[in-house]
Amino acid sequence: MKKADSKKTVHYLDPPYVGTENVYKENNSVTPERVCKIAKKMKGQVIISYNEHPSVRKSCEGMRFNSLIKKYSLSRGDSDARNKNNKELLIIKP
Repeated sequence: MKKADSKKTVHYLDPPYVGTENVYKENNSVTPERVCKIAKKMKGQVIISYNEHPSVRKSCEGMRFNSLIKKYSLSRGDSDARNKNNKELLIIKP
């Protein structure tokens, strides 16, 4: 991200969602805190898709939140996720 970053760059991030740590064991260091801290330092625009979770909202405080409700066609972390409405966030750092 740092290498390609400029005021004209748009970064799109889709990190592992909070609660899926057991699925993505090799990425345990990818936390909302780290993702949002890096995003806030970028010169360009950053768009992050995350699940609705208090730690995400706290970590990305100061950024713009857009809430979405969707049903997943695939779900590795929660087998019931396909059958329920899931709250997601699109977080934007202008």
